[in-house]
Amino acid sequence: MAQYDLHLTQNIHASGVEFAEKVVNLLKGSLLSAVADGTPTVLTVGNLGQILEADPTSPTGLKWVNKDAGHTQNTDTGTTQQSFDLLSGGTGIKLKVNGGVLEVRNLADSQYVSFKAKEGSFDDVNITNAPSSNSHATNKSYVDGLVNSLLAANNAMVFKGTIGTGGTMTKAAFEALQTYQVGWTYRVVEKTTIRNQGCEIGDFFVALAPRSGSGSTDADWCVWQGNLDGVVVGPAASSDSYPALFDGATGKLLKQGSAPLGSAAYADAAGFASAAQGALADGAIQKTVLGANTIIYATTASTPVALTIGASTFVGRKATGNISAMSATEARVILNVADGATANTKATGAEIDTGTDDVKFATPYAIAQSKVVKGPVSSVANRIAVFSNTTGKLLADGGKVISDLKGNWVAAPASKTASGTAGEFAYDNNYFYLCVDSNIWARTPIARNW
Repeated sequence: MAQYDLHLTQNIHASGVEFAEKVVNLLKGSLLSAVADGTPTVLTVGNLGQILEADPTSPTGLKWVNKDAGHTQNTDTGTTQQSFDLLSGGTGIKLKVNGGVLEVRNLADSQYVSFKAKEGSFDDVNITNAPSSNSHATNKSYVDGLVNSLLAANNAMVFKGTIGTGGTMTKAAFEALQTYQVGWTYRVVEKTTIRNQGCEIGDFFVALAPRSGSGSTDADWCVWQGNLDGVVVGPAASSDSYPALFDGATGKLLKQGSAPLGSAAYADAAGFASAAQGALADGAIQKTVLGANTIIYATTASTPVALTIGASTFVGRKATGNISAMSATEARVILNVADGATANTKATGAEIDTGTDDVKFATPYAIAQSKVVKGPVSSVANRIAVFSNTTGKLLADGGKVISDLKGNWVAAPASKTASGTAGEFAYDNNYFYLCVDSNIWARTPIARNW
């Protein structure tokens, strides 16, 4: 008998009293088994990747099968079934692939069971129910509702889209919007008029009031200017009712005028001593200062004073003092006319002889030697008188009334080409308008937040 052979003793008689010996030689990987009658049989080793499986139909009750036809513990391959059961004590779970989805169910009632792990990585997670505990994950619907309610409760700004051609909403759709919350914000993407507001690309509409299907008004929305191309910057501070003037040639910087609008006159530069004085006269006199029988004079330079003249009163300046109303006697002193001078008395020298006529007058010579000023032959009512020569004694009709020297306020124009005359002014709730030429208007925003 060769070395390593097995010598088996087998009972081969029916009575069990006769034995026979058999020599079996086992090769590497072979297994010693037996057939149905107990005869020893060698089961040769299987192929690479096969595992041993019990099989009552095979001669030895065992057979070699491919690994994927069975299951290997602690591996993720080895089963051909759609589901796989895990038992632990009296309970268990079923792992099942259903339409490409791995399901974890209870073996007892096939209901879904809880799954616990430390960490996980998923491409998508579908959470059906809203959370009922602080430790529960949330779904999108729950979060959207929670965020919207929190934002609405705190009047937070929420960007909702754009307005205009190519935007989230057309102009018409936005103007018809009836449901919104405080803080809803839309960006303008088309230069147009939206809810009666002139808008440029980049401006924002922000809701100031909530609506739930009805009651929408233009006042519900605030427009924030986002396009700063045409913004004009004002001074750090200003005085009430003072006009705003451009500071420099940029067209973007303003400064305060030197006097309130009510005390300034606006006219062409040609009406002043020099073009440098421009259209604004700081010392212009309002026509409301002129009452009945009132004249304007000055006791000091650039200080106008109104003087009301009583009936039968001369106005002039005596040897001392300022311009004032004078009595007849004071006037005769200036005119160098004696008391009682009459119309039929010939003037001799600087004195007029007295007579018996009731009408008193002064000769041309006496007038020339006095401070009396001679007016024109005729004039138009309310026209301004001007000196007609350098003597200081002769006046002429100036051809203008007081209102001609002041700006003419008119109603706000409907467009930049509305009917208008150069120099006219207008304003509304949003803009200050100036007619810069015939039927050509310019405007600048009125600041309200300074």
